[in-house]
Amino acid sequence: YPKKLDEDNFRITDETCAIHRCSNSWMSERERKRGNSKLWINVGRPIFRTARNALVKVMGKERARKIEVKTRNKMR
Repeated sequence: YPKKLDEDNFRITDETCAIHRCSNSWMSERERKRGNSKLWINVGRPIFRTARNALVKVMGKERARKIEVKTRNKMR
């Protein structure tokens, strides 16, 4: 796979076998910005992962998933 040098440039060699560039067109502008936010990556995402794992242990996978979906819908 190519090595990403910066936002628009990739290192492509003869050994490069595949490349897929995704614009995340199905995501809203807010979702794309949040996905790139250092605060979200370093704080928000780990908090939600820890909370989800705790819910799975306490309530089970199905109920935890329902709560996760409701929470995500409220954050949109």
